[in-house]
Amino acid sequence: MLTWIHTLTVDASHNALTGAVGIGIVIQERQSKSRRGPVIEEIAEAHKGVSGGSPEKLAILRAIEIAILRGFRRVKIRSDCSSLRRKIRTMYKRPLRVAPSKHNETCNTIIRLAGSLEWIDFSYVPRRKNLRAHYLARNVIGLSPLPREEKWDGVPPWELTVPIEAVEFETITLPDSEWDRECPF
Repeated sequence: MLTWIHTLTVDASHNALTGAVGIGIVIQERQSKSRRGPVIEEIAEAHKGVSGGSPEKLAILRAIEIAILRGFRRVKIRSDCSSLRRKIRTMYKRPLRVAPSKHNETCNTIIRLAGSLEWIDFSYVPRRKNLRAHYLARNVIGLSPLPREEKWDGVPPWELTVPIEAVEFETITLPDSEWDRECPF
């Protein structure tokens, strides 16, 4: 019997000039035993007021919230921030050995929400395979989605995007901790 698994690939990007954080989420629905399946939805969100190491945590949190809202029961979250992914995976798989963090309510919320799903896995995706989520995260906050190595003629592509003032933001305050500085994206 085939069990449906939804894969949510996430990425976050920070615009230091405006303080905006962009989140990109690509949702795929597995239709066979071996592949992730076709993309069924792409989500881009902009947020303001997110602290330094928290954007990627916020992206994972939003992915789980979206999965729950869509009624997904079996979910795989893929992130290119390996240190964050390992920490969350350890907290989730060994709840009795790892005490909830007093300084990191976002991770605690992620673990609590993950527990409401039938099955969840936090896996790594190399950046080269995370380009669509990366593009969504950068584009929504007005940054160039192009890698720095690419050349352009005339006006840089990020000057052709929507000004940041035209985007409405939701302010989210996440607590800081020393661990936040490990994963700066």
